[in-house]
Amino acid sequence: MANIDSKLFFDGNVKTLRFMSDKGNIVSIGVIMPGVWDFGVITAKEKITVTSGVITINDKKLGVGESITIDSGEKVIHKAEIASSYICEFIT
Repeated sequence: MANIDSKLFFDGNVKTLRFMSDKGNIVSIGVIMPGVWDFGVITAKEKITVTSGVITINDKKLGVGESITIDSGEKVIHKAEIASSYICEFIT
């Protein structure tokens, strides 16, 4: 991945920018609007850190600076009560 990729999910309620970090792993920066968003089962281990607002991920409420690591094969559900943002590091 040489460029910045962008993706829209859930009719534009979640938007991400993805790039390859200097460590060689994919990093995604996301903005999430209020709602419950089911991303299904993930195929890579992810570390998600909230950068603004509050996001509940798999029933764990996270504020700014708080993180959760989710293993490959697990289902991921995000719930935001206010517009929020996060960084997701894909761990290989």
